[in-house]
Amino acid sequence: MFIGRVHYLDHGSEVRTIPNEGNLYGMFMSKSVAYRHESEVRAIFADIVGGWSGTAAPGHLVPVDIQAMVNTVTVSPLAPRWFEQLVMATCSHFGFELSVRKSIATMEPIY
Repeated sequence: MFIGRVHYLDHGSEVRTIPNEGNLYGMFMSKSVAYRHESEVRAIFADIVGGWSGTAAPGHLVPVDIQAMVNTVTVSPLAPRWFEQLVMATCSHFGFELSVRKSIATMEPIY
């Protein structure tokens, strides 16, 4: 299991390239600078012991404590109220006590 921060790149730049591009994980740990606001962390699981024969079952169940990893679910500021309520109901249905709120991205600034 490899866990690390995603690197956000300007794909139009000739100067900055994929960090650790010689590393197997380098290309999976990069994405466009347009998504920098996500501050994403990725976890990558590679079954190199079982080999790459293609005979292994797809996917691996990795237990994760969502409640310990997620504090808030942020809904698009453009989403209708029913969608926000649906996200709240879904979290509740699956037993997650998470704060669900609308993004403040389109709020009027206070001067």
